[in-house]
Amino acid sequence: MLMRLLRALVLLVLALVVAGAVTIWYIQRNGFSARAKPGPIETAVALRLRSFTIPSAGMEHFADHCAVCHANDGSGSTEIGGGLYPKPPDLKQERTQSLTDGELFHIIQNGVRFTGMPAFAGDDEEKDEKPADKEGHGEQDSWRLVLFVRHLPKITPAELTAMKKLNPKAPDEMAEQPGHAEPKRPAGPAHKHGRS
Repeated sequence: MLMRLLRALVLLVLALVVAGAVTIWYIQRNGFSARAKPGPIETAVALRLRSFTIPSAGMEHFADHCAVCHANDGSGSTEIGGGLYPKPPDLKQERTQSLTDGELFHIIQNGVRFTGMPAFAGDDEEKDEKPADKEGHGEQDSWRLVLFVRHLPKITPAELTAMKKLNPKAPDEMAEQPGHAEPKRPAGPAHKHGRS
């Protein structure tokens, strides 16, 4: 048993050494130039990594800032969204997905007048001084949201479940959570208005 385990370990180390040597040889031969056409393995790895990172890039921010009107799945089917006129668009549909990234960014940053869509960009003076505005939303957050909006047509049930935990909670929902304690108020004399 021990010999078998040792043999497997030696084979694993040998395979890693060979893979490392081949990688070094390939890099020395081809370099890291972005001009070279990527091979099928590099393309497959890059596409996997891209799709792996996109959901989390803006998911938390979307769940916290946008889902109250747009819903976690982007459908716009929420209590608040249902009360707006015009209704929030279904972000998964072609009407939104056909917009350019720049158009989506512009909408997120500047809002849409006479609708419920607020502007998330800070004032120009504030943007020069700080990377994010008073609400903690900067340009990078807007670009992450653009990526997340692009991902919405492919959102998974597991991602929707994760987003529910990220959505803001009302005070009564917070009180229902295990381990939640009501804030203690200082004891003291009753507050009175007027002159004594």
